[in-house]
Amino acid sequence: MASGEILIVTLPQVMIIRGLERRGFRFGNALLPVSPDGPVFPDIVILGRGPMERLDATGMLASPARVLAKHQGMGLLIDRTLAEKIANLDDFVASDLPFVMATPLERGARQQYIDTLESLLGDAGADALLSREIADFPGRLAIQHRDVPYAVTAGIAPVGIVFGHLARFYAERWPEKLAFVEVPEAARFGAEIGVAATNRAGADTALVEAFIDFLFERAPKAYTDGGFASPESFSFGQTVHGQSQNQAYWVRAIGSREEMFTTGDLSAAYKLAKLPLEQLDVAVGPVEGLKGEITVYAGEVFVSRVTETGQKVASDRNLGGPFLAYGGAHSWRRVEIGTRIESLAELEEWLGDSLGKLGLDSEQSFPFRIEGYADELTYHVLNRRGEGQHSKTSHRNAKILFQGDDKKVRIAGVWAARNQIGVFTHPGKRTHLHVIVGDGEGAGHIDAIVLEAGFTLFVPETETE
Repeated sequence: MASGEILIVTLPQVMIIRGLERRGFRFGNALLPVSPDGPVFPDIVILGRGPMERLDATGMLASPARVLAKHQGMGLLIDRTLAEKIANLDDFVASDLPFVMATPLERGARQQYIDTLESLLGDAGADALLSREIADFPGRLAIQHRDVPYAVTAGIAPVGIVFGHLARFYAERWPEKLAFVEVPEAARFGAEIGVAATNRAGADTALVEAFIDFLFERAPKAYTDGGFASPESFSFGQTVHGQSQNQAYWVRAIGSREEMFTTGDLSAAYKLAKLPLEQLDVAVGPVEGLKGEITVYAGEVFVSRVTETGQKVASDRNLGGPFLAYGGAHSWRRVEIGTRIESLAELEEWLGDSLGKLGLDSEQSFPFRIEGYADELTYHVLNRRGEGQHSKTSHRNAKILFQGDDKKVRIAGVWAARNQIGVFTHPGKRTHLHVIVGDGEGAGHIDAIVLEAGFTLFVPETETE
């Protein structure tokens, strides 16, 4: 194959994931369709571990991804005139200089920067520094690769927080305007990057595998020269697992609640039929167009929709939604709970307080299930009407409320790690809970509940054989 026959497209991860999940890249009012059986689709993708696992969950990968590189965390990109004043992170913290970094739409990168700052500076120190962020400015695209160097070179902000290898590249490319400040202590927060072949129809698999082999041959020197970690310091060449056989439990997210509100895109980011439903113990999310609720409990699918007389619950796998949180476990621990729960807030608080005793970490997302009786229950099924931009007001108006008092209930739930709050939960909430009422006559998103004492909690066993 000649080099002229190889097309490399470099885009921010969030754009790659969104485009492939939604089967199209949008350019203004134009849409470029992409699909494995269409004329436009990549043979190979290179993504971070989290995005790669998310793409794997859609069934688009032909084989497990392998770890190709690891970056070394955040660095500082500064105005060249500040090179003598800002030589390290401490200098920047001690200054009163404002800065820019990835927007909330670039959730993975932004959260990594915040986690790094909180670890290095403490919560109070990080909060003080983050108060100096310039959150918006004219011409911002919500693409850190462009926004950060643009803001610093244009005088919008004298400092940018961005991945160290990017800051190094920009400083080398425009040395008269920019300088790179390394943050060595951020290296332990670096993230691995994987490469995988896709399931593009008609792909020359031998050629694709040969090109991936070529990447692994050249990666150690190329990435190290570019400021990435040396291959001896991470799991170079090893498999990036999605639903890993070595994980006792797992939670994944496709799309996000926050992204849905920001973009207004209510179309399906996935199809249930494409997911490994036999591996899913729990799944919760809305139906595309916000025309119902999707609940998976112990592998069984419940799709609830509003009708003229109430609601209809069916096991429809040929649909999807704008976001979904789902998870599973190799084995489950059954715990009988003698406590009466008086509210949804109390349930979340009680669960958080009990995690240590259950062998679970509050900073790790996990799935769980509950079976018992509800003295009181209010839940909703979304039924959006009309067109136009979706907003939090129209979202509230789309909720059709139902009651399930004095009923047997099964609850499918996911607990969100701190960096996933807002991805598949409401802002500030750690749980997303759906309910199946009785034998399946009703299902939806829980708004309020009183659980009788004596309910059963199922949580993942934290050790596998």
